[in-house]
Amino acid sequence: MAMNNNTPATLLYSLAILALYLYLDWDNAAWEFIYIPGAVTLAVVFRLGDSRRSYRYLWPTLAAIAALVVVRSSTVFYFACCCAVLLAWEWGVGRRSVLALLLLAALSAFARHASYVWSFPIRVQLGTWAAQAFSLLGMPVEAQGNVVVFDGQPFSIDPACMGLHLLMTTMVLGIFIMAMREHQTQRRASAGAMVGGFALLLVLAVVANFVRILVLILFRILPTDPMHHVLGLLSLGVYALLPFYVAWRWWTARYAASSPTIAQLGHPVGPTQWPYLTLGLVLLALAAVGWQFRQPAPIAPVDLSTVETQGYQTRVTDMGVYQLSKTDALVYLKPPVRAFQGGHDPRICWQGSGYTFTHIHTRTVAGHAIYQATLELADDRLHTAWWYDNGTLKTINEWQWRRATLLGDAPFRLVNVTTDDPARLEELVREWLVR
Repeated sequence: MAMNNNTPATLLYSLAILALYLYLDWDNAAWEFIYIPGAVTLAVVFRLGDSRRSYRYLWPTLAAIAALVVVRSSTVFYFACCCAVLLAWEWGVGRRSVLALLLLAALSAFARHASYVWSFPIRVQLGTWAAQAFSLLGMPVEAQGNVVVFDGQPFSIDPACMGLHLLMTTMVLGIFIMAMREHQTQRRASAGAMVGGFALLLVLAVVANFVRILVLILFRILPTDPMHHVLGLLSLGVYALLPFYVAWRWWTARYAASSPTIAQLGHPVGPTQWPYLTLGLVLLALAAVGWQFRQPAPIAPVDLSTVETQGYQTRVTDMGVYQLSKTDALVYLKPPVRAFQGGHDPRICWQGSGYTFTHIHTRTVAGHAIYQATLELADDRLHTAWWYDNGTLKTINEWQWRRATLLGDAPFRLVNVTTDDPARLEELVREWLVR
C-alpha cells in the first residue's frame, strides 16, 4: 500500500471536495442503502495504489470545469469533483487503482437513474421468462409488463428490494471483491479482465433477480412479508456475489500470477511537496462553476404553439412544467432537455408525490408505442400514460429521442396524461397523440 506524509492533506482535500459537492448540488445526493457498502468499498479501494505519482486526471478535471462554464449538468459537476479527488490522490500520494474511478461512477446519481429507468426492459423480459417457466409446468400465470399475475395474485417486478437496488449494489460489492483480491495478490487485473468481470457481474445480477422472482411468485411472498427482503439479499449473495468471487479468485490465481506486483510497478521517488497551489485553484474553480446549482435552473419553455389547450386550465410550475387540468384529466408537458440530461421520467417524478407505480407496461395506441401504468397512494388509484414528443416524432425509446436530439431534431417534451378512469385514459391518449 503506497501511503506517505501527504496522505492526511490528500484526505482533507477529498473531504473538502465532498463538502463542496454536497453544499452546491444537494438535490442530486440522494441518500440510499448503497452508500453504506459504497463507503466501505471506497476506503478499501483508495488504499490500493503504487508510489508512481501521476497527473493523468488533471486534463479530465479541467475539461469538465470548462464544460460547466457553458453547460449546466449535475453529472458533469459530479465527474469534475471525482476527477479532482483522484488527481489529488495520484499527485500527492501515488497512482490509484482504476477501481476507484469505477466505484465513483457506480455511486453516481446518473448510474442510479440509468439503473432505474433503463433496466425496465430487462425487468419486463424477466417477468416474461418467469411466466413462460410456470406455464410450462401448467400453472395459471400471465406476464403484464412489470407485473406477473399468478393464479389471480399480481407480483410486481420492481428495481429495488428494501431500498436495495440489486443491480447497483451488485456492482459496488463486485468492486469490493476485486479490490480485496488485488490487496491479497498485490497484482492488478488488466483492463480487459475488468471489462469481462463487470460483464459477468451484470449477467449474474440478472440471474439473481430471475431466481428471486421465481421464488417470490412460487411461494406467493408479497412485498409486505419480511421474507421478501430476505430473499432479495439471499439471491444477491448466493446467485451473484458468491459465483463472482469464485470466478474472480480462479482467474486471478491462474492468469494474474505472471503480471508484475504493485511494488514492482512503482519505486519510491523521494519526498514531494503536496501541490497546494494547483489543487487549491482547482477547488476554487469547482466552487465557481458549481455555484450555478445553488441558483434556479434556467427553464427551456414548452412550445405550446402547436398544442390545443382549449378546455384545460393551464398552470406553469416552478420547474417550468405545464400542468393542464380539467375535471377528469391531468396532463403534464415537461420542458425539453438535452440529449445527455434526465428526461423527467414520471416513474421518478410521481414518487416525489408519494405515489407508487404498478403494472407498468408498453402498448400501442394509434400506431404509437406508449408507456402505461397504475399509480397508487393509500386508497387513491390513478391511471397514467406517457411518451416523448417533438411535434414530429413520438417515441418511448430513450436512445431514439436522445440520438435524434443529438442529430439536430427539434427538442422532445415529455407528455404525461393521467386520469382515474382507465377507459377515459384511452380517449385522452388518442387525443394527445394527435395534438
